Amino acid sequence: LDNAKSSFLLVTEQYPEDIYASKAWLHIGEIQLQKKNFGDAETAFSKALEGHLETSLMIDSRLGLSEAKLHTED
Repeated sequence: LDNAKSSFLLVTEQYPEDIYASKAWLHIGEIQLQKKNFGDAETAFSKALEGHLETSLMIDSRLGLSEAKLHTED
């Protein structure tokens, strides 16, 4: 997962304004959820939502953000 996260971060750095950066943040958030890094997941999903996502990916980001917040508020 760390290699995948590094690859997605590279996309966010090289193409910060592109839709692919938003998709990469979504995937980073999913990775962070899997690793139970809920604060980092919340940050990643929030960054994904700042970008230009298609509706289905925006919904996935909102759901992921909600799940991360659920765990960080415990």
